[in-house]
Amino acid sequence: MNSNLILIPTKGMSEEQWLLHRQDGIGGSETGTVMLQNKWESQLELYHRKIGASPLVKHTNESMMWGHLHEDTIAKAWEYYDGSIEGMIKRLALGKEHKFRRNRRLNCIVKNPDYPHLLGNIDRVINKGQVMIFDGEILETEGILEIKTVKEFAMKMWEAEVPPMYMLQFYAYMGITGLRYTELAVLKDGSSMDVIPFYFKQEIFDSILEWTIPFWERVKKGRLLMNELRLAEMSGERRAIED
Repeated sequence: MNSNLILIPTKGMSEEQWLLHRQDGIGGSETGTVMLQNKWESQLELYHRKIGASPLVKHTNESMMWGHLHEDTIAKAWEYYDGSIEGMIKRLALGKEHKFRRNRRLNCIVKNPDYPHLLGNIDRVINKGQVMIFDGEILETEGILEIKTVKEFAMKMWEAEVPPMYMLQFYAYMGITGLRYTELAVLKDGSSMDVIPFYFKQEIFDSILEWTIPFWERVKKGRLLMNELRLAEMSGERRAIED
């Protein structure tokens, strides 16, 4: 990764602390919301959360819980994946000395001074020197491994292609880190895994910047207004501010 990156350690960080750090920018998973590609959250809802008009609550449901618990298992299976599910199964049965590739955790929030409004929470880093499985080339730098779980009701979204909101997340992470290669390991309905490669495209990252920079400028202005309203409430002058 680029040597100028700012790494904020998350190991031992409380959920409240993590949520506060998330307020310092736009996370990769929020990029799709800013670019109107998230069917579950609107840009306005994200804006309200970022300016402090909505509470900082991490919504956790059973699906998200299982996704988190499965992350380590999927990352481990990926290390045995040699281009085929059959090969992965055989290597797993033979034991850890038959791992095909390696990845590691990155317990940090990643920031790049060149794009200070963007945040990266990367699932795993692919170690340098690993094989890029779909073209056989050796990875000269590190890469990114992202992990997803998809339940049966969402399978149709994934039949034609990876949903845009997730692809934007991967390209944002590549832009932030300076890495140029990502693999997505996705477990579908708990019974089948796909591994999908992504190569950095500057035009996509440029589009991310075109959307996220003005959005973040609006957030900063909105925060100033929220502060004025809070001060007005404390002094009993809110009506004057609103007028």
